[in-house]
Amino acid sequence: MGYQGQFNGGYQPGYDQQGYNQQYIPPQQQDPTPGFSIAALVTGILALLLACCLNKWDLIFALPAIVFGILGLKKEPNGKGMAIAGIVLGAIALIIIIVIIIIAVAIVNQAASLGAAGWQAMMEQIIENALENQ
Repeated sequence: MGYQGQFNGGYQPGYDQQGYNQQYIPPQQQDPTPGFSIAALVTGILALLLACCLNKWDLIFALPAIVFGILGLKKEPNGKGMAIAGIVLGAIALIIIIVIIIIAVAIVNQAASLGAAGWQAMMEQIIENALENQ
């Protein structure tokens, strides 16, 4: 017994060869990676995490977060969200740093005006009030 179907010259229904005559379309070029925006976001997160420590790393991360965020907004349209987040986080960290410095200066000025004995009396009063309110 041989082949029972008809020979049709190698053509199989449903398998057209139209795809071979189409013109080549190169893949679209992707936008470059938003480097400034990513840097803004990372430095902003680090600045916010380190803002309470009040050391040299606070400003080292807060200011670049704002600068990188501004550069990211201007040069990288596809990283806009990360750039804005970096600016906001850097600004919040900068505000926290400034508030902590103002409070520290006020405490030092208060201590200097009271003198050692006055400062000790004030601290004892604060501790007594805290223990009474428990």
